[in-house]
Amino acid sequence: IILILLIFIYSVMGMSLFGRVLVDPNTSGGLDRHANFQTFSKAVQMHVRMMFGEAWNAIMWDCIDRGYNDGVAEGVTFAFFLSYQFIMGYVCLNLGVAVILDFFDAANREDERVLKPAHVELFAR
Repeated sequence: IILILLIFIYSVMGMSLFGRVLVDPNTSGGLDRHANFQTFSKAVQMHVRMMFGEAWNAIMWDCIDRGYNDGVAEGVTFAFFLSYQFIMGYVCLNLGVAVILDFFDAANREDERVLKPAHVELFAR
């Protein structure tokens, strides 16, 4: 739920900061017709894509190059993209660790239920 909430918050922030940045249909990798902040659905798709590390720096540099004329400073753009990468990296790392620990705990509980030879000998007496 935290992951979805963070993607929602950053998508809305991205739309308000970079929604009017011009999109060049002839480029690929950065801001293009598939990855932009013009609509909420495209912003969410782009944030999921950036969460996995795909071309987030190209998108950031396109927002800096094309967004500076729109009144968005470079510092705000750096802060937006870097904070997103750090926060999402932290959340995804913790999610992965939680899954591993959960499986480890489940495996330990299964080992406790296994009938061992010592148990059979104790029962046979």
